[in-house]
Amino acid sequence: AASPDAVMLLDMDSGHPIDLNHRAEQLLGRSALELLSTPLSALCERGQVEAMMHSVLAGELRVHRLTFRHSSGRTIDCNARGVRIAKPGRKLFHVRFVDVTGTQRAEDLRAGQEQLLEMMARGVPLQDTLHKLVQLVESQSDGVLCSVMLLDEDGKHMRCACGPSLPASYLA
Repeated sequence: AASPDAVMLLDMDSGHPIDLNHRAEQLLGRSALELLSTPLSALCERGQVEAMMHSVLAGELRVHRLTFRHSSGRTIDCNARGVRIAKPGRKLFHVRFVDVTGTQRAEDLRAGQEQLLEMMARGVPLQDTLHKLVQLVESQSDGVLCSVMLLDEDGKHMRCACGPSLPASYLA
């Protein structure tokens, strides 16, 4: 209960949590009641929980990457470690989750910056480079939408050069 990480105990037959700590509620933005009535696999990308359980049951000792959907809609990247717990008459699975969303975003930013520099060095058309730049900026913050405006040659008017996530009426 006092772990700084989110912790769940799952019933392997149903896939439902049977116990969890307060940090799991905070991480996923859901109440204990809601989490206990929902299979863990319904909260993350398809097949991830099953793959983790299969891996652990096969004897692999490794960290698994799971991507959850917070109740607000934002994604949460987690490193998960699972272990089967031997209990007569029950198949239990103990899982500990560590939120690595910030670390993942930092890695994505570094990789995106490298891709942008490479695009500029190769002379990729400005439109394609700006599109990649806008996608990178939007991926770094939840709910952020971006556009790039360029000043016309007359020095008085601006035009939208890129804004792939914004409605055309707004860009106009």
